[in-house]
Amino acid sequence: MTGKPIQNPNGERIQIEVPRSFPVIEFSRYENYPDNPAGVAAIAAKIALYANKINSDVFLGFAPGSCFMHAPHATREAINGGYYFKMTYRITIRGGEEPYKARPLCEGYTFRAWDGANIRSTAERYGQNIKVNLDLNGLESDDPVYLAFNQYEPVAFAPLGLA
Repeated sequence: MTGKPIQNPNGERIQIEVPRSFPVIEFSRYENYPDNPAGVAAIAAKIALYANKINSDVFLGFAPGSCFMHAPHATREAINGGYYFKMTYRITIRGGEEPYKARPLCEGYTFRAWDGANIRSTAERYGQNIKVNLDLNGLESDDPVYLAFNQYEPVAFAPLGLA
């Protein structure tokens, strides 16, 4: 995530709700890490590396940016007198151009009369608050403009050896 608030250029919040479902694939396997602080630190580092990231490479035949990895889950288990970590990788798959960006319409109840001007209510211009299309500078626009939010950091999924 960019940390940028989801709002139009004039500071008005934008509500985004999109009911959709996406394919999810989950891989679980036992990984041998030393049962000591260094082994636990290595598992924690691996989880941090892949948590909330999108693929930067082609993964399972899907284009870069199409797969989102939720935080991997590790459980330590005793097997045949030794300890192993059962790692679970949960991946949501979406398609399309820039699939992990919210792209709301840039619109609002406020506008700027010109670039750099103070923000004004649409009621000043139209006698009531109405929602208008805005450009990226907060100026009223005849053409719809879309904003982009929620960028996730890309990382190569291939080193995990899941495919």
